[in-house]
Amino acid sequence: MPKLRARLVGIWHWPGYRLFGRCWAEGCGRLMILHSPWALYICERTPLGISVTPEGEARYQAMVIEQAEDDFAA
Repeated sequence: MPKLRARLVGIWHWPGYRLFGRCWAEGCGRLMILHSPWALYICERTPLGISVTPEGEARYQAMVIEQAEDDFAA
């Protein structure tokens, strides 16, 4: 059942993303519908203009340690 729900959510959000969403690739920002297949191919292989903050890295490390402690608890 979770797979079906995930697919339905994806089908529901895809038109909004593909028709009205903007490209997330670094240096692009065009509407997704305006991408030709070749431009979409290039943008899908371009890094995103985001980075992990030190606070995010600390939060991730805390989650990893907590999960490891839960996995190896006696």
